[in-house]
Amino acid sequence: MTSLRFEQPNQSLRPIGRGLCGFVFIAALPVSAGVSASEVSLSVDSYYRHFLYREYSTDDRKLNQEKGWLPGLGLTAGYVVNDYLKLSLRADLSSGMIDYLGQTNFGVGLSTQTDERLARYATVAEVNLSKWLHLSTRLWWQSQLGWNEWDRDIQAKGIVRGLYEEYQWGQASTGLKWEFLSRTNWTLSAAAHLTYVINPEIMVDLRPQGYSEVFLDLEEKPGWLASVSGVYHLSQTLHVSAAIDYESWEFGASELVVVSGKFANARVREPDSESQLLSVSLSLSKWF
Repeated sequence: MTSLRFEQPNQSLRPIGRGLCGFVFIAALPVSAGVSASEVSLSVDSYYRHFLYREYSTDDRKLNQEKGWLPGLGLTAGYVVNDYLKLSLRADLSSGMIDYLGQTNFGVGLSTQTDERLARYATVAEVNLSKWLHLSTRLWWQSQLGWNEWDRDIQAKGIVRGLYEEYQWGQASTGLKWEFLSRTNWTLSAAAHLTYVINPEIMVDLRPQGYSEVFLDLEEKPGWLASVSGVYHLSQTLHVSAAIDYESWEFGASELVVVSGKFANARVREPDSESQLLSVSLSLSKWF
């Protein structure tokens, strides 16, 4: 929960930009023009995700946490450029209520729920290193550029008011995917990526408290992702796949911002935080 303290005069604030999301999709669309049959795939993805979020004070004490399961759905479109390169676009949305355990801005313990909505968009490029380097094992280099939007609505409880926040950030990742087991109709793979949060920002809605919407820049941080997946070929053009992914990322604390209210000014600061996302997914893919 964003730290709120009553204090002195206002500083100028700027809105959060949404340009990267459109760029990710527009930049990748031209590759699909004029492609031939059997090079394009469309996948419907279902997710069940365990989300864990924690905030920390400047002396590294845990201030609060949110955790729980979020169901989700997504779509993935893929295009095989040649034997060496595959491109794909992915979009998914997860939402639901999870548990919040922490404290108010006055240090009073609070147990409530948070209404979460997490939307993720990504462009992915995969290079077949086995073909390129003439390796005996099947190895892919993967690179991804994505955009994330997270709405966090902490519910009111008793006399404690709720708090609504919107987070947005870009994310770049790179890593390797190894197909370690292959049979006639199915394959098993493992992947590991290094990730990096780009330009994270947050909007804190303080209008119910008599202030305005506050926009804060957060500090960029590295993270990581690991996954295990399997694909079963129902036919030459119809595949079913399952995967388990574990991802961790962090936001550094924002600068202190002072906002004006009707009766008093307030000092607003977003603390350090870390997020962990365990995803179990099942997908059905059709090749055209």
